[in-house]
Amino acid sequence: MESKIEENNGERRVVLSGRVNIEDAPKLRDLLLDSLKSSDNVSVNLKDAEDFDLACLQVLCSAHHTAGTMGKSFSIADSFPAALEQTVNESGLLRDHGCMNDVTQTCIWVEKKWKEHKA
Repeated sequence: MESKIEENNGERRVVLSGRVNIEDAPKLRDLLLDSLKSSDNVSVNLKDAEDFDLACLQVLCSAHHTAGTMGKSFSIADSFPAALEQTVNESGLLRDHGCMNDVTQTCIWVEKKWKEHKA
């Protein structure tokens, strides 16, 4: 997994590329947690990432939950790559509404958002 940080108007964007899988989960977790500590608005750009697995999807979900409990914003920016869509569909994460931990009602797995961001 390759990563870089972009900052613009108070928003921190984490840009990921390449394979994003279980070996990258600890690094991804630390990167997202550091970003949430540094900014009130964090987004992840995944359009150049590929080969996702469930471990990294769980890290993204956890980052969204953490952002909500911190009173911050977390989202997936731009379009969703086909590899991410396939992994989300196969994992069963895609849903009609957020889980009970989705206090901000901004769940990243809500199907309506996926249709809006389809690559």
